[in-house]
Amino acid sequence: MAGGDEETNWVLNLDVTDALESLSTFSDGLTAATNGEGLESLMTAFTSAGIALGVVAGAVYAVKEAMDLTFDGEQIEAINAQFDILTEKAGIAGDALKSGLQEASGGLIDDTTLMKDANKAIVELGSNAQQLDQVMTVARQASAVSGGDISQNFEQITQAIASGSTRQLRSMGIIIDQQKAYSDFAKSIGVATNELSKEGQQHAILNAVLEQSKTAFAGIDPNMKEATNAFQAFKATITDLKDIIVVAFEKVAGPTLTNFFNNLRGWTSEAKTYLSANFGTGVEQTAAKTKTLEASLQSLKGKLVDLEFNTGKEGILDKWFGPSKEEKIKKITADIAATESQLNALKEQSATKQIATDNKVQKNNDVNTAKREADLKKFQDEIDKLRSQNLANELKAATTVAAPLAW
Repeated sequence: MAGGDEETNWVLNLDVTDALESLSTFSDGLTAATNGEGLESLMTAFTSAGIALGVVAGAVYAVKEAMDLTFDGEQIEAINAQFDILTEKAGIAGDALKSGLQEASGGLIDDTTLMKDANKAIVELGSNAQQLDQVMTVARQASAVSGGDISQNFEQITQAIASGSTRQLRSMGIIIDQQKAYSDFAKSIGVATNELSKEGQQHAILNAVLEQSKTAFAGIDPNMKEATNAFQAFKATITDLKDIIVVAFEKVAGPTLTNFFNNLRGWTSEAKTYLSANFGTGVEQTAAKTKTLEASLQSLKGKLVDLEFNTGKEGILDKWFGPSKEEKIKKITADIAATESQLNALKEQSATKQIATDNKVQKNNDVNTAKREADLKKFQDEIDKLRSQNLANELKAATTVAAPLAW
């Protein structure tokens, strides 16, 4: 996205479609490899297939352009959605305002930049923003005279209207007497100048800007720089075309990328749990082992349900040479019992460690409390000692003063 005199960069590699297809295949392959066997089978699938984290990073890099296009598409849609929300809240007809801004800009600003500028102005001006198309006309006239960027001039004018600081408009040839603008508008609506609200003050400045521009730019043709305008319009059109393609691409590729990164997040979380359970230490390792056993237990129970209700998939060779259904149920039941036993033992171990930790903490707290009490007592004893000594010194001094003089 680009606006004004900014350089328009457009890089679109259509081979990203192949990358997305490879990414989808990669994702499906990992899901199939794990076959719902839990964390250990996931790590086995990574190892046996020769897949490392570097390959995952490579897959992400392979679709970098697709990601950029998708993110840009989301940003463009967010800008347009914000415009709809802001105009509705301000009580402005959004479609009419957008059409007016496009016409007033003369096609010299791409639609995305136009909507971004409008959004900012609506936030600052509220309902007064319904005249932004007229402000855009003034910005375009000022650009024709001074050669400045239309988008920047538009922003400068809207900021001056919003803040009441009109000094910055002098460079465009627009001279505004702020107090006169306030007074004229207040008189037109039958109120005192000091009774104007912030919105009223903004409206006063807006009226003054539009009125002064009629004099400042009288006889000015905004299309006087034909070659410059033609090139600007060409750049804006190219940017609009790019944005349309980007949004279309986001709608097609967005779901694929979203699904991939959700899966990747899940795989990364499971890999972290597996590694923590096998190579971690302390509380982290215990928590990871507990999570691993709970996942395995859930998987085993699911298989048992499948077998009991004959929903498990069974090949011909399994039927002929594999163990019977009863044997499978027996084995899975035993595995469930063993897993539950390990899980209970781990939980008891964790609870025992927690109790020991709590006792240690309590013991340390008791020791610290006793030490604080001892220190406090020692401090109090020293204070009492100082007070006694001070009192003794005062009594001695008083006795010395009261003693009779010897002649």
